Amino acid sequence: MPWFTTVRKHWSKVMILTAVLTIGLASCLPALKNPVYSSSSSNRNLVSPLQTPVDSAACVPPTKDISDRPGEVLRQTFDAGFSPPPSGFVPHEPIVIYSDSDFVYQGWPGSGTAEDPYRIENLEIVSEKGSCIEILSTTAHFCVQGCSLTGSNDGYGVYLYEVTNGILRNNFCLSSACGIYIDWSEASQVIGNTCGYGAYGIRLDFCQSINVTDNICRTNSVAGIGVFGSDHTAVARNICEGNAYGIVIDWGDSHSITGNKCSGNPSAGLVLNETRMTSASMNECDGNSFGIVLGDASDNWLTLNTCENNSDCGALVTNSQFNNLVANVFRGNKHGIELMRCIANNVTENVFEGNVESGVYLYLSEANHIESNAILSGKYGVYAVASQDNTMTGNTLSNHTWAGILLLESPLSRVNYNTFVRCGLELQGESYLDQREVTGNTVNGAPLIFLQGWRGVSVADSAGQVVLLQCRSITIVRQNLSAASIGLLILYSSYVTVENTVFAENSRYGVEVWWSRIITFSGNSFVGNGQSGIVFHSDCSENSIRNNFFADNAIYNAVDDGASNIFDRNFWSDYVGYDRNLDGLGDDPYLVSGQAMNHDWNPLMAPPGVASPARLPRWILTIVTALVLNSLIIGIGMSVTLRYRRRALKPTGRK
Repeated sequence: MPWFTTVRKHWSKVMILTAVLTIGLASCLPALKNPVYSSSSSNRNLVSPLQTPVDSAACVPPTKDISDRPGEVLRQTFDAGFSPPPSGFVPHEPIVIYSDSDFVYQGWPGSGTAEDPYRIENLEIVSEKGSCIEILSTTAHFCVQGCSLTGSNDGYGVYLYEVTNGILRNNFCLSSACGIYIDWSEASQVIGNTCGYGAYGIRLDFCQSINVTDNICRTNSVAGIGVFGSDHTAVARNICEGNAYGIVIDWGDSHSITGNKCSGNPSAGLVLNETRMTSASMNECDGNSFGIVLGDASDNWLTLNTCENNSDCGALVTNSQFNNLVANVFRGNKHGIELMRCIANNVTENVFEGNVESGVYLYLSEANHIESNAILSGKYGVYAVASQDNTMTGNTLSNHTWAGILLLESPLSRVNYNTFVRCGLELQGESYLDQREVTGNTVNGAPLIFLQGWRGVSVADSAGQVVLLQCRSITIVRQNLSAASIGLLILYSSYVTVENTVFAENSRYGVEVWWSRIITFSGNSFVGNGQSGIVFHSDCSENSIRNNFFADNAIYNAVDDGASNIFDRNFWSDYVGYDRNLDGLGDDPYLVSGQAMNHDWNPLMAPPGVASPARLPRWILTIVTALVLNSLIIGIGMSVTLRYRRRALKPTGRK
């Protein structure tokens, strides 16, 4: 019998069986779709036919949507903009655990040992008042993992108080107060959580030996991670972005801050305040106002960190002492490192590149060591203001537009064995400028000659830069002081003679003179310097500048803000006067820039030693030109007339 004949014969039975199966399947669907909570006191754990059995020893979230890598799925969820959490979460009321016995009484699975901790997992809790999960006064091992927790304005996602041996792993915490708050607790771990839109993402108060690892904290109004009054905290591999502060460690000892990414925080990436014996290494602090802030701190180590493109400082150190900043990279900040009111800190083997104002900035600081750093490009390499007794040794300073090292009112420094490339040393100040030691430095491969308090000597060796401080009767002859920041710097000196020396392509000045008198410049060349060929500041007087060559200095060929200085018979590339009597001297004076309103009354029409091209007045040139053109026209007319007359007189050969 064909199969369709059999189906037709028993069709009514088939329809009845189909209806029964449909009704039975429909009654089962809610159990497959929604997890079931058993209220039995002996078994009050969460169950679901879709869940994988829990591996108690590993304390790994059972939901298949949670990755083995801590925080990975929640991290992707957070990156997407707080979209709904992964599937598998079970709605639940807020939870409060007052003691170890409550884990048993409330029916949470596990035995409270390290191998089999109590587990609160895969819950979705929204609290309208207070915290989502509170655990207080416990010593048993427990794990809160894989939960979505949204706290109220006055509560937290998870709150732990006087807890030991807790683990908070892979939770998704949104709270107006704090995502995770741990108070007076120890020996616990916060791993792979995502916390945002609160005052703090994660906060620890008065804790010991807490590990905060692989978390994401974003868009918190105060800080991504805050640690207060705690010791021996390990904060590693966290991402803290878009908070007011990334990570704040305040008042505590012996922390380890490693491998965190703190970017885009408007105030600071990493703050260590009143800390001791803390190590911060391999952190990335980019795009903040301050990359790292170290305040009222001592005996800390900052190593192998990268601080880039922070709008103020890569690292700000204030009121601190005996700290070590070693082998970090500071790039594209306003200042690489700023030391303010600091004593005896070490800044060693760091790389500074492209920091706009300075690589290292010292203000009211003393006895600090700036050693073996590579400080490349920017306005200043090292800029010290009102700071004394600092040591700068073995650094490489390259391509700084104002100075490789500037000491402003900063005496008793040691500046030794530094290598300057296309920059140099500068001193400024009206009072105490004595330096303890300046030796062994080079500028563009030639010695930096620093003379303090010398008399009656001649600088005859080839120098890269010369600095005279409180000197008298010094002679500088036949030098090439070029491609530094300032070729020759003279301060509080007198009776100095500078002859036959080239000052070219210095980034600021060929020569800068402060509070000096009776300085004679003769036969020198000032060419292509970045601001001016020579500058006399106020309180410079009775100086003589004769028979020199000034050409193509970027802003001014010379500036005179002093008094009674004499400029005479110099060549000026920007002189526009005339030599009517052809004596090689301009008939009109050259105005020297500066407050003195000084003049060179006899400007050379050609460089010294070169024959004058006899620059004539314009009206004479106009007459001469007209006469020459007239002679040419007359000559051409006569030539044409003679040619036609010759043709007319030539015989035609006809009879």
